[in-house]
Amino acid sequence: MSCPIRVLAAVFLVSVFLFSAATLEAQSTDSAVTTAGPSANAQPASSESALASPASAVQGPQPAGAASEVIQAVQLPPGVIAMVNGEPITEREWVDTLKRVAGRGVLDVMIRHRLVYQAAAKKGVTLSDEETQAEFDKAVAMMGGRDALLQRLSELGETQEDFKARVRAEALLRKMVERDVTVSDDETRRFFLEQYGRRARVQVVATQTQPDAEMVASRARAGTDFAVLAAENSIDDTSKRNNGFLQMPVTDGFFPKYYGRIVVTEPVAQMIFALKPGEISKVVGAGQDGFYVFKMVASSPAKEVNFDTVKDKVRADCLEQKLARASSAYLRQLVEQADVRPGI
Repeated sequence: MSCPIRVLAAVFLVSVFLFSAATLEAQSTDSAVTTAGPSANAQPASSESALASPASAVQGPQPAGAASEVIQAVQLPPGVIAMVNGEPITEREWVDTLKRVAGRGVLDVMIRHRLVYQAAAKKGVTLSDEETQAEFDKAVAMMGGRDALLQRLSELGETQEDFKARVRAEALLRKMVERDVTVSDDETRRFFLEQYGRRARVQVVATQTQPDAEMVASRARAGTDFAVLAAENSIDDTSKRNNGFLQMPVTDGFFPKYYGRIVVTEPVAQMIFALKPGEISKVVGAGQDGFYVFKMVASSPAKEVNFDTVKDKVRADCLEQKLARASSAYLRQLVEQADVRPGI
């Protein structure tokens, strides 16, 4: 196999981690809850998602039995990558397919790698062998241990060196922003409330006008199914598709909170927490976002946890989320300011 083809095949299996295009885009209003500060609502990405791979991203549904069948590689004529019932699949066909299916996505990952290394060199930011190993050990633990990591890498056709390289790039990016990221006492207290404070599971209908909202509230109090009201009247597609439910519970802590196009300010949250299960709220004006009617479905009180006993961990968790956001923002800035000229 020629060197360019080997390189393309290897690049095809380079894992997408923090530098994937999806990470750089603003969180979709259809799938995420964001707040003015670090939020326990916005769950940190698991090791599986944060260190995903183009190999897993482009794998479509596999035929029955494919996962358990292992086809051993054999020696084939030059320029042939596989034989299927006597018919060849050429390396050229294979490479063209790789380019078409994942070429630009993989190239974007490589570009982001390069931008991070360039920025680190410009800033004089480096990682010692000890720092790199420490980050690698932490990532291995997140993956469930060395055995779990090796199994996952084997499934993706990767090596530990591939994994360590992207962990190193992640750590470089983090190191470039961490000096500017701090956590105040107020943020620590609010993050504590996000994790241990009150929680409410609610449904909502958003309308463009107050009369429409008043009609929804009246019908809801008369016993009309709230999911039906959401389907018929809500202008918020996200909750509308979910029977009127917000994607995540309303919590104490940071405000405002964004659930798709639904904006929950602190006064609105306090009003929600005052509702009893099954109770319908008054009509809530939301400025240019229209008008809301909420239904309390279930709620739970704050957990009986002493702030001082968990303060250090809460602060550390808050810092981790702020670092992740700062890293993403800085990488987005690098991409926007770079002179990048892709050829595909």
